[in-house]
Amino acid sequence: MPSMPMERKPICNILTLSKYNAHVCKGAPSKVSAKFWIKDDEIIMEHNDAQIPAKDLKKIQMYISLNKKDIIYEWFRHFGQ
Repeated sequence: MPSMPMERKPICNILTLSKYNAHVCKGAPSKVSAKFWIKDDEIIMEHNDAQIPAKDLKKIQMYISLNKKDIIYEWFRHFGQ
């Protein structure tokens, strides 16, 4: 999946998005990631295997929260269904 555009310099790439979660890495795409569950009323981090700093995780979580409709739309556009 292509990186989602972010304001200023991107701090992450959204690698994959299943129906309810996103795998995110900092910088270039990587096999290690942080995993966020996308719920209707909250974004929950399951793990941070990429060891992304806490201040960046907060920004990523906020970005996902503010853009979840666009992120989910792009996932369906890319993968279908």
